[in-house]
Amino acid sequence: MSASRWQQMGEGFWNLRGSFRVGGLVEIGTHLSLVRLQDQRWAFLDAYSLDDEQIAAAEQIAGGHDRIVAVLNLHPFHTVHVRAMHQAFPRAQLYGTERHRQRFADLPWADECTEQSA
Repeated sequence: MSASRWQQMGEGFWNLRGSFRVGGLVEIGTHLSLVRLQDQRWAFLDAYSLDDEQIAAAEQIAGGHDRIVAVLNLHPFHTVHVRAMHQAFPRAQLYGTERHRQRFADLPWADECTEQSA
């Protein structure tokens, strides 16, 4: 198992870049990050449809599947990947924008929306 597709950007901060084509034609790319929280658990920033190798690498980085506790969908541009992230990490608390909540009303969203001020 290798984290070779994940790039460590700093202590407790990993990033993965992926493919995203507008209209199936124009490649604009996408990304998500995996960040270590103060309590040593981990959260995803944004969503991406991870393959099995990428999921295994994220679990290795975090020290196990159960150590990934949240997926924060920070803006509506990653909407197409929301369901795949929830399926890969169903116990992680799911946060999103109002658009995410409306588009996937059947998913177990946290009460707070990510566009709300802290």
